[in-house]
Amino acid sequence: MVDRVVGAPRPRPGQRRNAVEQFVTAIEDEGLRARLANLLAGRPKAVQLATSIVHYSPFLSRIAGAHPEWLIEALAEPPELHLTRLIDEMTLIGARAEDDAAIMPTLRHARQRVALLVALADLGGIWALEEVTEALTRFADAAVVLATDFVLLDAHRNGRLVLPDPEHPGKQSRFVLIAMGKHGARELNYSSDIDLIAIHDSAHALVAQGTEPDALFARLTQRVVRLLQSRTADDYVLRVDLRLRPDPSSTPPSVPLAAAYQYYETVGQNWERAAFIKARPVAGDIGMGQAFLAELTPFVWRRHLDFQAIAGLRGLWRDVRTVHGDDEAISGRNVKLGPGGIRECELATQALQLVFGGRDARLRGPRTLHMLKALAESGHLPKEAGKRLSDAYRFLRTIEHRLQMRNDEQTQILPREGADLEDFARWSGFASAKAFEKEFASRTSQVRVEAQKAFGEREATAPSAAASLTAKELAGKGFRRPAEASRLVAGWLGQPERATARAIKVRESLMAVLGDLVEAFAATDDPDAAISAFDRSFERMAAPAELFSILSESETLRRLFAAMLGSAPRLAEAIVQRPHLLDVFIDVRAFSEAQTPRRVASRIGARLAAGTSHEEALDLLRDAGREEWFMAGARFLGSGSNAAHLGAAYTAVAEASLQVALEATRNTFAAEHGLVPGARLAAIAMGRLGAGEMTATSDLDLIVIYDLTGGATVSDGRRPLDAVLYFSRLTHRLITAVSAPTSHGRLYEIDMRLRPSGGKGPVALSLSAFMQYQRKEAETWEHLALTRARPVAGDPALCRLVAASIRRIVSLKRDPARLAADVGAMRRLLASEKGDDDAADLKNMRGGLVDIDFCAQFLMLAHAGRHPTLLAPSIEASLTEAAARGLLAKIHARTLIGARSLFTELLQRERLRSTEAAPMNWSDPSILRNMARDLGLASGSALARKVETLRAQVREVYEAVIADPANLRQGAGR
Repeated sequence: MVDRVVGAPRPRPGQRRNAVEQFVTAIEDEGLRARLANLLAGRPKAVQLATSIVHYSPFLSRIAGAHPEWLIEALAEPPELHLTRLIDEMTLIGARAEDDAAIMPTLRHARQRVALLVALADLGGIWALEEVTEALTRFADAAVVLATDFVLLDAHRNGRLVLPDPEHPGKQSRFVLIAMGKHGARELNYSSDIDLIAIHDSAHALVAQGTEPDALFARLTQRVVRLLQSRTADDYVLRVDLRLRPDPSSTPPSVPLAAAYQYYETVGQNWERAAFIKARPVAGDIGMGQAFLAELTPFVWRRHLDFQAIAGLRGLWRDVRTVHGDDEAISGRNVKLGPGGIRECELATQALQLVFGGRDARLRGPRTLHMLKALAESGHLPKEAGKRLSDAYRFLRTIEHRLQMRNDEQTQILPREGADLEDFARWSGFASAKAFEKEFASRTSQVRVEAQKAFGEREATAPSAAASLTAKELAGKGFRRPAEASRLVAGWLGQPERATARAIKVRESLMAVLGDLVEAFAATDDPDAAISAFDRSFERMAAPAELFSILSESETLRRLFAAMLGSAPRLAEAIVQRPHLLDVFIDVRAFSEAQTPRRVASRIGARLAAGTSHEEALDLLRDAGREEWFMAGARFLGSGSNAAHLGAAYTAVAEASLQVALEATRNTFAAEHGLVPGARLAAIAMGRLGAGEMTATSDLDLIVIYDLTGGATVSDGRRPLDAVLYFSRLTHRLITAVSAPTSHGRLYEIDMRLRPSGGKGPVALSLSAFMQYQRKEAETWEHLALTRARPVAGDPALCRLVAASIRRIVSLKRDPARLAADVGAMRRLLASEKGDDDAADLKNMRGGLVDIDFCAQFLMLAHAGRHPTLLAPSIEASLTEAAARGLLAKIHARTLIGARSLFTELLQRERLRSTEAAPMNWSDPSILRNMARDLGLASGSALARKVETLRAQVREVYEAVIADPANLRQGAGR
């Protein structure tokens, strides 16, 4: 160690080597005296380190004085090797002990030696904080294991307990000690106590006949504690605290396993959820402990945000600030509980973990520094903030260690007296108390700022004031029908004297957010529409108290919800049924990151990884997919983006969901039936999914294709299937995975009627059969549909092959006149089936989206053989390319593109405004007015006139293109 010392506490002015010289001289053993002198010779940093111990730490000085050989051995050996040797020796000697009197000195001597070693490595700058806390934890683990094994083996020898494996006493003993707090997190401080929860399995422990298991394990637990914390002439090993167990005032020291499960499943508190973030089994039956903690995972990590838990942490944080105040004085400050102290840093970290850890397993770790890094790397905490908190945490924990090293006291209080504070500053490596105070103030100030951000403190509008808002006050906030708004507010609050317990809880949670909610309604473009929509949804709310709790946390969420009530009832209805959809926007990146298929698939896949069965994975798929669907609509509403962006986002969600569903289904299917060696599968998107223009209500038009070229004809699993049957059943499984309703709803409807032979053909086709059908049997309408086809999931090479094959089919040479006749006949058939007179049907109306798309698709089929660039990614791009190639008049292209842009905007907004129960009413003047405003038009009537004008123009172009294809080139240069 001596050659690795890079620093040491500063000595008192005027006190240098003499203290060490006196210490060396006082060693009675001449050999030890010489060895220590040789170790220190020519090593001024090591001398300064030894001097500081003598000057500043009575505890360490006492150990070194009583056992100079311990000091010599610690200085002479690399600290990592020395620590391992000390633990190994303690374990070996302790295992031979036959009674308490033999094992207790072994434990205590080892503890003193480890305390001396850790202090030297810490003070000498050899170990960083993480290495210091890990070393302290390693020793604590070994000591607890040794004491536990000793007690279990003694009970076995005395016939009170039968151990399945006496060579490894803890193994399958059905008794486990769970390390909590800093011990569980491997973050022990220098003089820390350890928090343990003892649990035993009364039903399966092999106790002697006539022995009551609960009483036996209670005594064993007490004996373990006594071995560790009883003070003797050799001091103590570890202070043990058992009070984190369920209901400690009324439960025995060791809690029966069944009782522990029942407690946490029924009455477990939010602070206990936070505590179990750091839990791990440390001694006894480790397998039992791991299984116990695994069962508690849903209790600790909720799939949805639990704002009550976060509120509980916020309450603890407020307590820290309330009890310890904002006193700026450094002397006498509590390093742990004082303002900007260790506790604030830990609470802020845990709050962020509870917010995001339910969705992101990377954030479920126990160690504060590791989690700050993970939070920053995952984007949930700004990297600069993460670094500030980490640096401050290291500083404060180091200061805590310096406080405890002086007298081995579990203290976090800085010295009050000036001289003592001056000494402590030098002990901590500072030149003066003033320099220390400056650094301490800076670090704690940074923690306070970041903790404030993490807990998002806000000033809420007084609920009582909101409840009694007068019509005049509401009018002042922008409500055009203030009396009606006031009546609605009063109706929500109801008559509390007649309310049920649930109604009272709902009322209380509403009261807490009511004022802010009214302000959010007032901030919308149509406050009356928003408050009326909220009133209509009130009775349909699945979990109103949860919804109001979520809304109380964020002004952004309140404004978003209010906007949805007026402009996107479909999204608002989704929130009413599943309030935790709003959880996605707790992460600020939800508003800033575009939804691409790869990004969405990564998020959904990460969620599915938490599933323990195929059924649970499908539920998680529905949850994650629905959240991404909701996010797409909400981002559109909040960002002012256009319909093309929204269509791309909805498409990305569907595409990613399909990819993840296919992978999960294929894996489950292969576990039963194996794979077909050499065979490949691809899912082909058609319709709006293929075109990248999905809406909030789109289903998935799919064709599934497989290729057996060069592959086997039978699968290789334990239940082999013929290859054709294999892919047919796999496709049916995929359809079920995506479209079957479960308790978590349905992800998407799947429509496979665009496959060859429609609903009568096989659900999965071979590539050769698909291509043969398209070349020889497919009708014109099927080739029209192929212009929107796009492989979206499956084997990448097959996807590329299918895409190229489809391009060849679409590019076949065709007679324009016959093609135009077929397209015209198809359009007339659609008009007869669905009508074309309703101006509210943007898709099927005469001069609507179908007419525009038929024009573009006709041009593709007619001319792609000579002009392959017509097969562009979008209809707009194809029309632009057609005009550039002289195949369409430029003015006609501009007409079609402009009309399509407006109609698509209106269609996307209509889908968001409509619900199954209440389709959008195009005759409602307020809706038309709001739609016009969103599109930058002066009024609803102006919007209606523009739609009618564009309809007529589109129909004129359609007639020119489809009805008389021979005249297509007329005016092409305009």
